[in-house]
Amino acid sequence: MAPDLFLGAFIPSTSETGRRLIGYMFATLSPIPRYTKASLTTHVPDATTVCAHTLCIDSNFRGASIGLNLFAEFTEMCRKKGKYDRMVFMAKESLVPKYERIGFKTIGKAEVELGKSVWFEMYMSFQ
Repeated sequence: MAPDLFLGAFIPSTSETGRRLIGYMFATLSPIPRYTKASLTTHVPDATTVCAHTLCIDSNFRGASIGLNLFAEFTEMCRKKGKYDRMVFMAKESLVPKYERIGFKTIGKAEVELGKSVWFEMYMSFQ
């Protein structure tokens, strides 16, 4: 849906490609400046709000800050494009301080519910 809103983390490998995917992140665009249920399933190509949906790191590489570094790199990639106003996403309560350290602000408890975890909506303005 949005190939320019995808970023992978790789390590060298002896495979045919010479690298192995160990993590990835992707997002969609929404005309709404908040993270909503609609933003989970809809991509509006000319919209200006980046809705980050998935950050996935291979379990063998968790705990080494790869996820946070990938998230920070993805955020900077989106900011540098110069065509987006902001980035929004949901974070588990325990991870909120990590995202605040890289410049995100907490809006409050997320309207979207996933499982039994408590999620908080976060954002960064690119303006």
